[in-house]
Amino acid sequence: MHRTKPSLTLIIVALGWLACGCTSDLRVLNPDVAPWPVIFESDQCRLDFVEEIRDRYDDGDAVLPPGQLSKHAYFNREVERADSDADGIISDAEANHYIHQQ
Repeated sequence: MHRTKPSLTLIIVALGWLACGCTSDLRVLNPDVAPWPVIFESDQCRLDFVEEIRDRYDDGDAVLPPGQLSKHAYFNREVERADSDADGIISDAEANHYIHQQ
């Protein structure tokens, strides 16, 4: 997958999301993973996508026995799932598809 430099906006949004998460007694898996740089087609796409990832993480989607993925590892996994053409850009269509799938 092609990766580009992260935008300042993405870094600020990711750090804000990471700072407001819940705590867990589960062992954190991949704690030292850095978030992948991602480009979003639009600001609304970015906001909706990050909110959906945060909600899924808080609902336990990152729990994998014997622990829970770190927020960065979970973010990266979900970016990979959403970026269907693997171009490092989450389009509005890709974000919409990701948000409405379960």
